[in-house]
Amino acid sequence: MKKINWRNVLEEFPLPQEDPGVKGEIEGELSPPKVVLFDVYGTLVKPLIGDLEAQLRNQMSVESFEETIRRFGLPKGIGEDLYRGFYSKINEVHESLRTLGIKQPEVLIEHVWMELLAEKDIRISVEDARSLAIFREMKANPVAAFSGAGDCLKKLKQRNIKLGIVSNSQFYTMPILGRTLKIDLDQVFDREIVFLSYEVGFAKPDPYFFLLVRTKLAITGTDPGEVIVVGNDWTNDIMASKEFGFQALFFRGEGREQEYDPAAIVDGCAVAFNYNQVKTLLGIRG
Repeated sequence: MKKINWRNVLEEFPLPQEDPGVKGEIEGELSPPKVVLFDVYGTLVKPLIGDLEAQLRNQMSVESFEETIRRFGLPKGIGEDLYRGFYSKINEVHESLRTLGIKQPEVLIEHVWMELLAEKDIRISVEDARSLAIFREMKANPVAAFSGAGDCLKKLKQRNIKLGIVSNSQFYTMPILGRTLKIDLDQVFDREIVFLSYEVGFAKPDPYFFLLVRTKLAITGTDPGEVIVVGNDWTNDIMASKEFGFQALFFRGEGREQEYDPAAIVDGCAVAFNYNQVKTLLGIRG
C-alpha cells in the first residue's frame, strides 16, 4: 500500500464553491446565548450525501471504494467486496452495541477499514487506515461551506460567546471543517465543548449525547437556557436538544423537505434558511 500521511490527503481535493443556502422566512425567537453549539454536516457545510449515518442508509458509492483502491495501490478487484463489507461491518458493530443498551452507537471508521482489509490478509496501521478513510470520504461525500458560516463563527467569537460542536462525526470531520471554512478551529472553538460522536461512542439522537453536553456545561456553570444548538436535523438536533432544555435553531439551508412540527417553533426555538438569517437570530448585525 502507498504510504501517505492522512493529513496531506485533504490537499488533493479542490474546495467547492460556497453554497448560499436557500430563501425562506425566519420563524421564532431566541434569547441571547452564552454558548452556541453547531452541528457540522448540513449546518456549517453542505455535504453531497451527509454524515456516516446518511451514507449507511443510502449506500450509494461503490466508485469511491474503487478509486481508493487505485489511489493507494491495493489489490485490484477488491473494491466491490470492500464496498459491501464496509456497510455490513458498520451494521454489525451497531447491532452488537445496541445489545448493550446503546440506542445510537458509533464506530471508529479507521478500525472498520483495518478489519475489512485484515479479512483480505492485508495488515495496515491506524495511520494508513485514516488515509484510506479520508480519501474515500472526500470522494464519496465532498462538502461545501455555507456562505457566511465562517464569518458568523468569527463574529460570535468576537462577542466572547463560547462556541462548540455537536456532531455525528469521525476523525476527519474537524480537519475537513477547518479547511472548508478556511478557519483555524483552535482559534474559534472551545475544545472542552466540542462533542464528536466517534470520541464518545454514541451519536445523536441517543439521549446520552445531549445529557453529556448538558452535564459538561453544567459543571462550568452554564444553564441549558443560555445555550443555542444550531442544527439541520429536526430529530437529531432540534428535538433531541430541546429535551434537555437547550434553545434550538433549525437550519434549513440545504433546501430539502423535512417533516417538523411548526407548533414547536415557539420561544427558544427558531428557523433559518441561510447565514444572514442565522446571524440575525443570534443577534449579529452586519
